[in-house]
Amino acid sequence: MADNSNTEDNKSTLENIKLLMAYKTYRKGIVEKELEFISNLGRDIEVLEMGSSDGWLSNEILKLENVKSITSLDISLNDENIHRYSDRSFAVKGDLNKIDRINILNDNKFNVIISHRTLHHLVDPFFTLNYSENHLLKEDGVLIINDTWINQPLQIKTNAFIYIASKIVPPLKRLNIKASLNFLLHKLPRVLFSYKYACSIAHVWNSSPFESISSANDYRRLYTNQNLELLFFKRFGALAAYQNSWEGYPKVLKDFFENIGVKHIDKLDSWLIKRNIFEGDCHVAILKKMRINEKNTSIKTTL
Repeated sequence: MADNSNTEDNKSTLENIKLLMAYKTYRKGIVEKELEFISNLGRDIEVLEMGSSDGWLSNEILKLENVKSITSLDISLNDENIHRYSDRSFAVKGDLNKIDRINILNDNKFNVIISHRTLHHLVDPFFTLNYSENHLLKEDGVLIINDTWINQPLQIKTNAFIYIASKIVPPLKRLNIKASLNFLLHKLPRVLFSYKYACSIAHVWNSSPFESISSANDYRRLYTNQNLELLFFKRFGALAAYQNSWEGYPKVLKDFFENIGVKHIDKLDSWLIKRNIFEGDCHVAILKKMRINEKNTSIKTTL
């Protein structure tokens, strides 16, 4: 939702997110890319954000001079079905899993539909995307998708291992022998030898019950849809689980990563992704809806 209040008790702006290590190291450029692209689309742009949470991204989009209006959709909003903040900004409470039943959306079509780190929480994210493309997006409209892109077993197991280990390492000054033994003798072997178990915890950090862990192939099918032209695609965040885990580390380690890690993590991510060691924990894709009867003959080799 796009509430422009900015008090000490209600900070729903990008400034709070910028304090996170994960944002500083690999998300910063992606958010800027999304905003820059929208700002260059022309005048009177109408935007739908799917999964707006507290509205921080909607607020940033609303600051763009060419944006006529923004609709922020999220299931966690208050009990009002619609809340109008201004003539340019209003929020809709609704379940993206049932997007076809949100009547207010069917009365509108949008130049931009953006989903930022939301789709992996859904039961069937591809139903939501296909419905949005076919019923809510204008011709020549743009889909902007930022989400998980995990596909390789090695990466899933690595992320699971880092997450579990991060829960043991930080409290060394008050070492829990029982927890440490459980990690070494039970959880670690399961992560190494059970792909299913690794999947179950690889994205447990701040996750939902419906994490679509191994969804890269499904995204590929969507992005090679002949009705969509892929304008931009980038994989990033090969060490995302590591960076998320930093947030719980003692201050001395966080300071170290602040001074050293931020400068080099992007380069290391790029090195891992380019050599296909990891595919990148996340991806951003910008797709344009083709006009009716217009063939998309471009060869999409970047996926």
